[in-house]
Amino acid sequence: MSKYSSPLFAFQQNLDGNLPIHLDCEKGHVQVVKELLEIRWSDAGFCLNNEGQNILHVAAIKGHTNVIKYLLENPKIHPHAVNQRDLYGDTPRHLASKNLHLWTLLLLPQDKKINANLVNNEGLTSRDVVRMRCKTPMTRQKFLADVILRRAGMLLKKNMLGVPRELSGNEDWKVKDADATLILVAVLIATVTFAAGFTVPGGFYSSDDPITKQRGLALLTHQTLFKVFTVLNTIAMYSSTIGSTILLWVPLGDLRFAERAYGLAKILVYVALITMPVAFVAATRLVISNNTLLADVISVIGFISIFFIIFVRILGRFPLGSRPPIFRQLGDFFIWIILILFYGSNDIFVEEDGEIDRESQDDEANQINLVRKYYSPLSRFVAFHLPRSGLPLSALRA
Repeated sequence: MSKYSSPLFAFQQNLDGNLPIHLDCEKGHVQVVKELLEIRWSDAGFCLNNEGQNILHVAAIKGHTNVIKYLLENPKIHPHAVNQRDLYGDTPRHLASKNLHLWTLLLLPQDKKINANLVNNEGLTSRDVVRMRCKTPMTRQKFLADVILRRAGMLLKKNMLGVPRELSGNEDWKVKDADATLILVAVLIATVTFAAGFTVPGGFYSSDDPITKQRGLALLTHQTLFKVFTVLNTIAMYSSTIGSTILLWVPLGDLRFAERAYGLAKILVYVALITMPVAFVAATRLVISNNTLLADVISVIGFISIFFIIFVRILGRFPLGSRPPIFRQLGDFFIWIILILFYGSNDIFVEEDGEIDRESQDDEANQINLVRKYYSPLSRFVAFHLPRSGLPLSALRA
């Protein structure tokens, strides 16, 4: 934006019909958008590009939730801009549905200005758009998008059940790939628990112990925590072993048989994943029982971890689409937790190296400085009155 030397650059369109505010919404530069909206536009939401898209459309395509949240709260954005259709009849919510931007979908239906069931030129609601993209079986991201829209009151077309869904290819190989991962986890658990069974906490009586019957036996068998450790370690060992045996059936059967076998084995592996850390807590607390404070700290850490394992399991199995009020509230809470844990705090993916895009930040800072520099009270007056004079925006181009 440094090439602009006039405050009128805010009204110059590029070849795609995008104004600077469109481009900043596309890049997620919320601070620049705030500065540009300080110009007394009364209809900023209705500035359209060549595809008939306003600034909410552009932000929804890219999933910039910070920009969308600001625009929805800004009184200068007319309520009808939220429901405005582009040349293809798509509203911002349709575009977010096409790109499966979960946070954006969660934000948009919360706004009371939204008309929940507008259709595009193809006669599809935003929920129809998600369903049209669904393959069999539905992925987790598409399932969450459908649940979010349904809970917000979005409807499906009456004839939606008659629309054939696209079948995803090589589903049997996907099950086999998952089977290979799960069997690796199961074998690892079996190996660890098997070794723990012969290296019990407290050790063994020596081979030259005066009492012949005690030679080679565990020292702490009379302790309750030792019994807890032994029982849970045994459960973990056999659960993982049985799960591994069942997983060996997966490559031998058809797709339906493989899915059933994989589901049963997964339950057994989850049992092992829960009982193994409990056994570890019992064993650790037993060998450091002479230090009460340390034993309590270890126990708290262990049970927090165990609770997290169980909670993650519940997240994966909870019926998010439940209609009873209590389950509905829990479902809303779990949706937020799932999005935060597995999809981040917004719809923009982080760079692979985990670094923040410094160049984008510097570009945003430079644009903010330019807007503040050129928009004096006089230029604000010009910017406010010139669009009302009836001149086309193309007349403002350099």
